[in-house]
Amino acid sequence: MGARRLCRYCIAVGWGWGDECDADERSAAPSRDRRAHGAGTRDIAWLFLLEALLLAGGGALLGTLVGLAASWGFALLSGWRYALDASSIGLGMGSALSLGLFFGLQPALAAAHLQPVLALRDD
Repeated sequence: MGARRLCRYCIAVGWGWGDECDADERSAAPSRDRRAHGAGTRDIAWLFLLEALLLAGGGALLGTLVGLAASWGFALLSGWRYALDASSIGLGMGSALSLGLFFGLQPALAAAHLQPVLALRDD
């Protein structure tokens, strides 16, 4: 995976519009081989949704760790007592995963409904 593509994935998870801008490019290339080997519409949609959830989960985990470290560091530097509400971790990770699922749904459906002839066409 190239750095440019990784950046687009991070933007998609962070702001939600990166995958929509890149949906046609992403839909054609990976589904081209899968469609040629007999993968069904449901299989391709699940693969794209799984990819979106894995990327969102990685971003949620990394964001949680960075947020915990930053808040602990700020509390330490300011002389405050560090207090953490455990539900905030679950809510933050849950919202990141739900956003990843929501914004990964459109590219997944676009790739799944791509016609095999169009998927095999090389532009």
